[in-house]
Amino acid sequence: MIMYRSYIDKIHCLFSLPSSEPQKKIIIACSGLPGQPENYELFSYFTQEGFICVHPKYEGTWESYGKFLNHSPVDDILKVIDHLKKERSLVSAYDNSLIKFDFDEVILFGSSFGGSVALVSAARSQNVNRAIAIAPVIDFSTQGKDKREEQDLTNLGEFLQRGYGRAYDFELRDWKKLLEGKIDMNPIKYIKELSPKKLFLVHGEEDKTISVYKTRRFFDDLKNKESEFLLVPNAGHLSFYGLQTTSSLSKILDWIKMGSK
Repeated sequence: MIMYRSYIDKIHCLFSLPSSEPQKKIIIACSGLPGQPENYELFSYFTQEGFICVHPKYEGTWESYGKFLNHSPVDDILKVIDHLKKERSLVSAYDNSLIKFDFDEVILFGSSFGGSVALVSAARSQNVNRAIAIAPVIDFSTQGKDKREEQDLTNLGEFLQRGYGRAYDFELRDWKKLLEGKIDMNPIKYIKELSPKKLFLVHGEEDKTISVYKTRRFFDDLKNKESEFLLVPNAGHLSFYGLQTTSSLSKILDWIKMGSK
């Protein structure tokens, strides 16, 4: 598998293409927080199955320019979707060659923080009908504050600045806005828009970081028989990293292959 690098405005994108038997679907990966700058194993898995994979880095994170959280990362993903739908190509940073894409569907795939990004992006985009969210935060304003057994994210902002340096360039005041629900990252506000979409929600049964109860309740509120909820037995907080060690990845693949009928 060859990993290419490109930019869409300030947003750095990793992407890979299938070598044979293309499925004509683009999977856009929405990273968790903190996430891994590269997800080679996961990309390789889906690319070998015939999918185009694109991993945008939110503005102000890793190789991307700009400031993180001074606007919703959802806006970054929507910008990437719009570019891909319009241009159907990316420019390789290595040699400035134009690499064209042939696809008929965009599928969003996010974990944890990125699961929230994927769901809200799907709600706001007319170009997305399907999304996968692993252990998403359903409402940042109640995360860790309403007696559910889950992590309080208050100190995570300072940890990111201490432990990740320039990988996450943001202001603590914007982190506070996130936890107050003032940044457009909360799927709970988009029940109406998400109800007609096809969603695959995945959550570890033993997750102590993000409440599985909230994900399940959100799924029930969707009232959509074409969406699915997968509870992974004996699993804690799931993310892109290490996902291949669980049985959920093959089930995600099967769901992606079902198509948009």
